[in-house]
Amino acid sequence: MTGTPSDDEGGVTPPGAAPPSSQTPDEPTLGTLVASFTRRSPDAALVAMAVTGLAGATAIALLAPTWWRAVPLFILLAAAGSWGIAERERGATGGRGAVFAAVRALAVLASVGAVAMLVLAFFGLALGTWIS
Repeated sequence: MTGTPSDDEGGVTPPGAAPPSSQTPDEPTLGTLVASFTRRSPDAALVAMAVTGLAGATAIALLAPTWWRAVPLFILLAAAGSWGIAERERGATGGRGAVFAAVRALAVLASVGAVAMLVLAFFGLALGTWIS
């Protein structure tokens, strides 16, 4: 019935007002925080992030493989910079738009892989030789 208050998880919504939606989170997610950061960053900062991340990960992999635990951090840095650059070109059309969409997708996949490496490294250090 119109005009009758409705129950929304123990509270009462005033007539004419929409009940709170569970679809809109009260706090931002990690994805929205990263997206907000990369959208506010200048182009030079995004390029510096991408180049530093790629150079750092490559240098560690080639020159100091025993420091492999730092590689995921550089991959995350490169992925954030690359995603930010590709996000700026989201409106591109044709082949250029497809390339930037692929860069965004690769940046997300690289981030997921880097986070998985960080989690495995953390558990490897935390558990040590407990499971042997």
